[in-house]
Amino acid sequence: MKRNVFIIMALFSTFAFSQVGINTQNLQGIFHIDGAKDNPTTGTPSVAQQANDFIVTAQGYVGIGTTSPSSKLQIKSGTSGLSGLKFDNINNATATTSGTALLGVDASGNVVVTENAGNAILGDIKNSVRTIDHSGWYLLDGRAVSDLPANAQTAANNLGFTSSIPDATDRVLKTNSGSETIGATGGANTLSIAQANLPSLNLSGTITGTAASAGAHTHTVTGTAASAGAHTHTVSGTAASAGSHSHSSSVGNAFLVTGTSNGNNGTGYADGTNSVPWGGTGASGIATSGAHTHTVSGTAASAGAHTHTVTGTAASAGAHTHTVSGTATVSTGGSGTTLDNRSPYLVVNTFIYLGQ
Repeated sequence: MKRNVFIIMALFSTFAFSQVGINTQNLQGIFHIDGAKDNPTTGTPSVAQQANDFIVTAQGYVGIGTTSPSSKLQIKSGTSGLSGLKFDNINNATATTSGTALLGVDASGNVVVTENAGNAILGDIKNSVRTIDHSGWYLLDGRAVSDLPANAQTAANNLGFTSSIPDATDRVLKTNSGSETIGATGGANTLSIAQANLPSLNLSGTITGTAASAGAHTHTVTGTAASAGAHTHTVSGTAASAGSHSHSSSVGNAFLVTGTSNGNNGTGYADGTNSVPWGGTGASGIATSGAHTHTVSGTAASAGAHTHTVTGTAASAGAHTHTVSGTATVSTGGSGTTLDNRSPYLVVNTFIYLGQ
């Protein structure tokens, strides 16, 4: 009886202070199950061999699919994108519960409580007043993909951004027309109007210059022409009498009116020896004989430069036109100031969801 108790106590003591392995003799922890019984007898099992293992380490870490867990529970599914953790009674169609926190995965794969990202999926875009990356949302600032965390780099590459993510700085979002490349940029904040952008219209303005004559032509002038310096006039006609006047006589040209032979040559003509042209009673000269006329003909000599007053209007020589050719410059009065091409706006930041 004593021998049996000793044997039982010895076996219990060995179990309490040794490792336990199932399907393996190459234990990697204090409790190790090799589900496929494919681990080597010595050394560390390969990644493929660990995929079916379950282990508890001396630190109390539990590993599923790995023999070297680094947290209280670490699951390695062996398939990229799948955690290996599944719940049968909840899924993405399950109604949410208010007052609960959202679990997420950080860059190292640790499950953490995150800010609510809603139902965001990789590649979603949102606007926010936030200024830095947060909860898997990355500011669209044109940074290099290589500057992102490893998981975000993978997500960016899967979305087609292999060099850099788009830069949404000072831009609005535009829906793809169907032929455009996602992430391409275009447009401008300001606009300068060129001549081709103007409507077809005529501008009014003032033209200065001289119109060329359209050939020789004349105008009829009525009135009195002014003289232009010395000139002559032809005179013909009868000079009007100018009242009482006298004429001087000369020897041989006088005639006897009445008197004696004293002082004459017996023919009635003065002989020119006396101081008076006439001899005889009352013959001292020829008296005026009242108004009379003289016939005048010849050319009147010019009287030097003189002017004549002209009054009247020069008549036009009929309706006529002048053709004007050349280039007229009409100022628009503008200063070339560019236009602000943006609608009224609210400043926010744009983020893309690349996962946590």
